[in-house]
Amino acid sequence: MDHSGLRELIAGGVLGGLDRSERVTVDEHLSACGACRRLEGQLSGVAMELSLCVEPRHAPPALRGYVLGALPEVPRGSARWSLPARSGRASTWRGWAPAGLSFALAAALLVAGAGWLTARSELDETRALLAAATAEQSAQVAAMQVVADPWHATAWLEPSGAGFENAVLMVYLPGSEQAYLVASGLPATPEGRVYQFWHADATGVHAGLTFAVTEPEVVLIAVDLDLARAQAAMLTLEPVGGAQGQPGPDVVFGELPSS
Repeated sequence: MDHSGLRELIAGGVLGGLDRSERVTVDEHLSACGACRRLEGQLSGVAMELSLCVEPRHAPPALRGYVLGALPEVPRGSARWSLPARSGRASTWRGWAPAGLSFALAAALLVAGAGWLTARSELDETRALLAAATAEQSAQVAAMQVVADPWHATAWLEPSGAGFENAVLMVYLPGSEQAYLVASGLPATPEGRVYQFWHADATGVHAGLTFAVTEPEVVLIAVDLDLARAQAAMLTLEPVGGAQGQPGPDVVFGELPSS
């Protein structure tokens, strides 16, 4: 291979675009050619400076909404997501330019390569966003699996506090020790306050977990209680940290059918 072809490979190697045999060819030549080693150093410097002049590109603002909007359409019980297959890209950099590749042309090619790297960065960002969205939906998927199970029972916790219009659905397996609360449009908790779950049985009222809501939204949350003994359940508004003694005024309340 003549010097012209080798310089094309050197420029491609700076961007990591050589296959194994091409990399071996370039390394063997660089070990014996000082001029080409200097060229590789110059091209590497240009590649490092490109990150300072290429404007960062981010995923479109609407992407998150699009992804989250599409998630509920996944078949019930599935929490797996797939991405479109990446289009194949040749690993060789031969045929970049005619013989006599100039330094300016090599720099231009590096800019084009930087565009590909930016696209790769966007793909990675999209993958990360999809992964986060999948994790965010994991509780919803689990709850919907419970709701769909005909062996589970349901009970409604009806509004009983000012500002509360929607009931909270409680889904559970009679005799078990866990249930799901499914609330749509649950009002945001005031500053310094949290929702607290309580259940009552023959021995008294028992405090459960607390959670905050930043804006009206669908809340799906797992709660622990002895469903073989529980007779009623409710949510109250309490100071951050929750109450351990008597609950405050309830905002939703419901009796649980005996199992």
